[in-house]
Amino acid sequence: VALSLALGLAQQVTGTEAILYYTPRILNQCLPPDAGESSGVCHASASPPPDLAKEAAGDGAGCTSAEAVFLVSLGVGACKLGGELVAAALVDTLGRRSTIIWSNLALSAFTALIGLRFLFHWPVSASAAALCLAVAAAALCLA
Repeated sequence: VALSLALGLAQQVTGTEAILYYTPRILNQCLPPDAGESSGVCHASASPPPDLAKEAAGDGAGCTSAEAVFLVSLGVGACKLGGELVAAALVDTLGRRSTIIWSNLALSAFTALIGLRFLFHWPVSASAAALCLAVAAAALCLA
């Protein structure tokens, strides 16, 4: 019983549900038109200031269109499903302990990549890959 409770708590602590919830905000970060790349300031387009309305609509440089954000969100959900299907097949052959250890290490690395996305202003494709790999790794360890 304690192991079941610990795994359920670990699933919540990993933050994968937060990754799924905040995928649109993670992907759609816009720089203000007067700020350079070196400023390091990003604004989420979910509630943009009036001068960023054009960028929030996906028309400005550095912003992601709503359609692309939606498709990437679907892709991240599909990666989670894929990770759970792979976990169901691997847990019997590799064992739960080794699956948890390796996938938690992978989850840590991919979560760090998500954080680096904000520092280096990576393109949407790199951000989407980091998000997808993070939720797949979390699904592997806790499915």
